Amino acid sequence: MTPSQRSVSAWLHALTVALAVAAPAVARADAEPVALLPASGVNVDVGTLSAAHEVFRGYVEQTGRYSIRVTRAGSAAEAEPSPSDAVAWAAEVQAPLAAVLRLTTLGSVLHVRLTVYEAPSGRTVWSDSLPAGAPGDLDPVLKRLATGWAHGVRAEAAAEIDTVTEKEAEPLKKRIATRQRGLRFGAIRALDTGLPDDPTAIGGGIYWLYDARSWLVDVTIDYYGGKRLHDLSGGFGGYLPFGKGDLSPYLGGGLRYAFVAVDDDGGGGFQPYVAAGALLGRLSDVGVRLEVSMQWNLFEVKGVHPTFLAGTLGVHF
Repeated sequence: MTPSQRSVSAWLHALTVALAVAAPAVARADAEPVALLPASGVNVDVGTLSAAHEVFRGYVEQTGRYSIRVTRAGSAAEAEPSPSDAVAWAAEVQAPLAAVLRLTTLGSVLHVRLTVYEAPSGRTVWSDSLPAGAPGDLDPVLKRLATGWAHGVRAEAAAEIDTVTEKEAEPLKKRIATRQRGLRFGAIRALDTGLPDDPTAIGGGIYWLYDARSWLVDVTIDYYGGKRLHDLSGGFGGYLPFGKGDLSPYLGGGLRYAFVAVDDDGGGGFQPYVAAGALLGRLSDVGVRLEVSMQWNLFEVKGVHPTFLAGTLGVHF
C-alpha cells in the first residue's frame, strides 16, 4: 500500500469512528423527553419491578426516539399512578410525556402494560401490552414494548428473531372434536332419468363423523344396488347443527365421487348433494342419525344427468 493509500485509509477509519460516536449524540439531542415513573405491579416483587424500570429505560433510549428523565425519588409500588399523578410527575422534570409501566402476574403469566400520557392534558397517547410466560420472557417483552412505542407499532408486531417469547412459542390449545364411526342403511330413488319409471336401490355404507360443537363434518363410503340402479360413492360433507342438545337437527351438504349405472348404461364423476337430518343421542358415545338428501350427478347416464333422492338411518359409536 502506498503512503497516499494508507493516508486515505486512515482518514476513512477516523471518519467512521467519528460518525459512530456523533450519531448517538445527535439522536439524544433530538430525542423527545419522557418522564418514566417507577414501575408498579400486582403479585410482582419489588426487585423485579425496579429491574424492569431500569431495563425498559435502557431499551427506550436505545431507540433514539425518546430520552428518559427519571421522576422524583420513588420506589416501585402496587398502586398504579393515575393520569393526573403521571402528569404532575412529568411537570417536575419538564417532560411533555409521562410513561407508566405496569406488571401483573396472574397464574403463570406475567402481563406487562405500557401507558403514555400527554402533559398537561393527561390524555392517553399510547397504550400497549404483551404477556410473558417464563421469567426469561420479561426482557424481550420490555424491548418490544419500547421498540413498538418508538416506531408506532404494537409490541405484538414488533417481534424479531431474538425477541420471540416462550409464551408465543407455545402451541395453541384447541378443542378436541368428537370422532365417531357409524354404519347406515337406506334407499335411493333416481329422478329425471327420462325413463317410464324411476329405478330404486337399497344399501348403505360407513361414515366417520367429526363433531366440533358448532359444526359437523363427515367422510362417507356408500353403495346402493337394485335390479336397474347401482350407485357407489365416496366423499365428505359439512353441516350446521341447530342447538347443542341431545337432539340436534342439522342442514348441510357436500361432494362425493360416484360411479352410477342405470339399466345397461353407466358413468362416473362428481356428485354434489344437500342434506337435512338429525342426531339423536349427540351427548352420548352412541347415537342415531336420520338423514334425507338430494344428490345431483354432474355426469351423464343414459344421456341425462339424473338426480337421486336418498333416505338413511345410521348408528354411530
